[in-house]
Amino acid sequence: MTISLKKLVPTLAITLACSLGAFGIGVSTNQSSTTPVTESGSSIAALTTSGDTVQLTSSQKRTFDDNTEPLDPSDATYEENVDLTPVEVEERSVEVGESYDIGEPVSLEDLEFLRIYAFSAEDAPSQPIVASARISDGALAGPAVASDGPTIQLVDQTSNTPFNVSTTQYGTTANIAGSARITIGDTFTNSWSVSWTAKRISGAVTTKISSKANIYGYAAVAAWPYVGLVTETHPSASTTTSQSLGFSRNGYMTAFLVYMTVECHSTFYNASGSFQI
Repeated sequence: MTISLKKLVPTLAITLACSLGAFGIGVSTNQSSTTPVTESGSSIAALTTSGDTVQLTSSQKRTFDDNTEPLDPSDATYEENVDLTPVEVEERSVEVGESYDIGEPVSLEDLEFLRIYAFSAEDAPSQPIVASARISDGALAGPAVASDGPTIQLVDQTSNTPFNVSTTQYGTTANIAGSARITIGDTFTNSWSVSWTAKRISGAVTTKISSKANIYGYAAVAAWPYVGLVTETHPSASTTTSQSLGFSRNGYMTAFLVYMTVECHSTFYNASGSFQI
């Protein structure tokens, strides 16, 4: 389920952009943490792949500022970013997050994707929710049945996205229902929380249900184009003894992030195969 402030199934991801300035980098969850860093004056502290920080020069900062200006979908120049469907946006969102190590700059095509499809906290527009379903091999297996379809509205730099989606695959009808929330703070702290229940509704019995959230934060890095991955965390849970799984996690990322994505999904397994919602 992907919230880019769009709801996309099988994964929902939240993609946000926030204001830039001095920043510290860190992540706090029940799993991991890193040491914050600081910045002084009007310069930007950028993370290196070794975990150190350096100050961007005036020229580098101008490039960084240019490279974080939002783009319209019509501005896309790379084939992988042109005329994307909601499912393709979800797939690209996950692909970008999984492609980089901490401190590594993103490629120009991935930067373009973030600039086009990331949500701008300053504009705070509402965006529609759409849903679709995909089986585990990545092939589309027909539309999911969305029980709701609200419009996301960012209020006070906070997005709160409820979701309730069902689909039938491999003889099993399954549902996930819950919410994902993200808050971009005026200070270094950006909080996130995800909570949902994944359950079999009817049909073939599941042998396993797993749920996972992938949270990524992007900010200034030391190498061109000066935007890259600076923090991430991946909480998960599974059951092989129940036909439902409750999943709830929360944490924070301490940074003036350019983009933050929260990607969530549940995978259902039965004797015939597996599928994601």
